[in-house]
Amino acid sequence: MSSEFVIVTGDEVIVGPPELPPAATYTILPATPLPVSGSSPHVRVHGLPACLPDDIEKKLTATFTYVAGAFTTPGNGTISFELEDACKTRKTADTSATGAGAPLVISGGEFVAKFTFKKSAQDSNGALDPDRKPNTSKNGTASFKTPTKNTVLRLA
Repeated sequence: MSSEFVIVTGDEVIVGPPELPPAATYTILPATPLPVSGSSPHVRVHGLPACLPDDIEKKLTATFTYVAGAFTTPGNGTISFELEDACKTRKTADTSATGAGAPLVISGGEFVAKFTFKKSAQDSNGALDPDRKPNTSKNGTASFKTPTKNTVLRLA
């Protein structure tokens, strides 16, 4: 039997930058960790709504800026998230009409932070970063931080 925290409003997502090719810095706006807002109308933990997968995968986004090597004029883009199966309950779900039987989100390990570039960083001559072209994506990692008073969900 394993035990995981149910992710609720007030918990946070910590984002790690894409690894390859490395950039000198990534600044995530608003600053990381990113606050989570749960939408389950019926599942609450200590009065806080539990998170459904769409709360993370469709509603939680952030912007970022970056510089890389000689490309010191910042580029930017957006971050979205893709949960792994280990971050979703298998048997326990929000069975309300609004939740439609969706699994709950649990702190089941790392998941994908997808960095989609909108504007490439530039060097002092205006040349664009060839490794991070507009409308391309690179994956980083994300994980949950549970600073709220939370409850462990025991899974069989």
